[in-house]
Amino acid sequence: MKQTAQKFTKRVILTNEDGLHMRPATMIYECAAKFQSEVELEANGRVVGTHSVMELLLLAAIKGTVITVSAEGPDSEEAVNAVVDLICSEFPY
Repeated sequence: MKQTAQKFTKRVILTNEDGLHMRPATMIYECAAKFQSEVELEANGRVVGTHSVMELLLLAAIKGTVITVSAEGPDSEEAVNAVVDLICSEFPY
């Protein structure tokens, strides 16, 4: 019997003072790459995958932007929670 992929979604507000620039985008890319599920972010009317740092930068997300994080796959809930936790942590480095 084939198991169907699970889709999971959460919304988060970007609180990082500098918004989503190169370093946070790279951190999201690295975080999402640890999971089997396909992770996407949506903000400002644009949906991008996390497989490209440049695509993440195209979100043009500044402080206060609402970001929808979604994933589809076997570990979708864990993937979404990890990315949301990272965004909420304001990208410590």
